[in-house]
Amino acid sequence: MNKKNEWADRVLTMLLFLFAFVGTWCLLSFGVPSLRIKMDSVDGDFFGASLRHMAFLKFLGSTGLGVVVAMIPRVFNKK
Repeated sequence: MNKKNEWADRVLTMLLFLFAFVGTWCLLSFGVPSLRIKMDSVDGDFFGASLRHMAFLKFLGSTGLGVVVAMIPRVFNKK
């Protein structure tokens, strides 16, 4: 594999991981009822508190799914 393709594969892997991580984190923060918080406050405070609530669990789930999604191109490129 030449350097240009290797560099493009790494960038693709990083972008896939990043988008999957952020998407999963937001889904866990706002889409799963048991992980949402009930809070009466300004929208900015609620947004920050929602992202920090149960952060370790969300980190584990987001990282796991991010790694799986990021490895998809590498699995299909094996010949």
